[in-house]
Amino acid sequence: MQTEDGRYFSPYATSRSTFKTWSRSELDDNYKRFDPQSVEHCLLHYRDAYRGAYDRSNLISHRKFIMDEWAKFLLQKVDL
Repeated sequence: MQTEDGRYFSPYATSRSTFKTWSRSELDDNYKRFDPQSVEHCLLHYRDAYRGAYDRSNLISHRKFIMDEWAKFLLQKVDL
């Protein structure tokens, strides 16, 4: 997509990079709260040759916790 001033951006990449940045935020101590491997699982970055062959965990409870916190972060200023 292109903005009015001619810059390009991808909503898909923007949301993924925002999530990754938020998950490692020192401001909120997220880097201490969230396991990096679980964050990668949330982004579906877990299918490489090594991990795929030996690690079959899906970290569902960790991923659920992270995504619940992400939803709270996104909705914190929304009046529902």
